[in-house]
Amino acid sequence: MPIGLIVNCLSVALGGLLGAAGGKLIPQRLKDVLPAVFGISAIGIGVVSITRIINLPAVILAVIAGFIIGELLKLEQHTARFFHFLLDRKPFSSKKIDMEQFITIVTIFCVSGLGVFGAITEGVSGDSSILLSKSVLDFFTAAIFAASMGIAVSMISLPQFFILIAVFLSSTMVAPLITPDMMADFTACGGILTIAAGLRIAKIKSVPIVNMIPALLIVFFTSKLWSM
Repeated sequence: MPIGLIVNCLSVALGGLLGAAGGKLIPQRLKDVLPAVFGISAIGIGVVSITRIINLPAVILAVIAGFIIGELLKLEQHTARFFHFLLDRKPFSSKKIDMEQFITIVTIFCVSGLGVFGAITEGVSGDSSILLSKSVLDFFTAAIFAASMGIAVSMISLPQFFILIAVFLSSTMVAPLITPDMMADFTACGGILTIAAGLRIAKIKSVPIVNMIPALLIVFFTSKLWSM
């Protein structure tokens, strides 16, 4: 049973609900500054992840190819359209939401390198420690963003669950094919996406991060081919 995965998703849902309920208790100046702090923190996490890289050309190739595919498929536009449709419904419609920032948060929660790696680890070995540790961070992150963006943040736990459970269920088949070098390059690729997300959250540079997501799949192939 994916205990860590379930706890991780519940932490986002609960953090979002509590943050939305107690949002008025947090000073506005703190709400204005905290996203920048989270953005810089995300950049730091991304940098640490990149240091694990084994095949730099393979990772760069995956990021470029993944971004091109994402652009051609217009993944970010479709994602924005879906969440616009969802958030136009009650009780979300009464809250003004920065859609660009919201999609960035969705990406961080749902397809972060740490989350996917944790789901793979739990699926293969049953070790839930990675996702349980991530749950603590996600709880407070969701609460802070929900203080500004409302209850909609708690709904991120739904796509998060479906994505991570898919990774969890497929991990037993995929894991034997993944070498340590491939996993290291995947973590580095996730770090690049995390930096891009941090830049958007901190409003330093707007990067279409959803269009970069295909890189997380492509990097396994480029890393394997480069090693060969």
